[in-house]
Amino acid sequence: MLGFMRGKAHRRDQTIRGQHVSDLDFSIEQLLFDALREMTPAASIQGDCFFYMGDTERWVVRAIDGRDNFYQQNPYFCISIAYTSSQHVTSAWVFDPLHHRLFEMDDGQVSMNGLPMTASTRHALNGACLDIDCVRPGAQEADWYRLRIATNQGVQFRQRGCCNLSLCDVAAGQSDGYFDPGLKVADFLAGQAIAQAAGATASNAHLRLPWNNPMPCLVAQRHLIDPLMAIWPDLEQAVPL
Repeated sequence: MLGFMRGKAHRRDQTIRGQHVSDLDFSIEQLLFDALREMTPAASIQGDCFFYMGDTERWVVRAIDGRDNFYQQNPYFCISIAYTSSQHVTSAWVFDPLHHRLFEMDDGQVSMNGLPMTASTRHALNGACLDIDCVRPGAQEADWYRLRIATNQGVQFRQRGCCNLSLCDVAAGQSDGYFDPGLKVADFLAGQAIAQAAGATASNAHLRLPWNNPMPCLVAQRHLIDPLMAIWPDLEQAVPL
């Protein structure tokens, strides 16, 4: 699969449900779709290119998370899969193919390449590092104002362009948090489940359908959630895993 990803010229001229996808999205998602259908024939499968309506158990697949990075040959993208039952994530996988990192969560146990990991233990905003991906359309002025408040309190931001992988870095303690003011739940489901299992706290831990509606995603070390939510007061109350 890696050889195919590196060696093939990928068209980016298709749009499905508002998402720009390439032939590689179709190819990887088709492989995953076929494997998951064979493994659990009755379960639903939700991806960017394919959707199968089965029972209440559901696979949520992102064939290429961090598409812009992939197209621009920035080495920060991943494949993510979450398995849900009764709207709760019971298992999740995020694979970073270029750095050979596999993040896993199964029944609350979390690991990277088979080794356990825990979230950051930072207790204050000063010196904290948060990944952030965008500001909300129509609310740029308010979001930039809040980012300046956080920066004045010592928070450092970086924009990396791959939600699920950024959330896994939170799980591994390589960053202190992740914030995006408007993502579809399916876009961060696997990474958030892994980060929470590693000890981070999410502002939207009580996720409910529909998963295609944009909502804020704030996941951080538990001591940082309250001061961050004081900066972004319109976020939902944090609920520990």
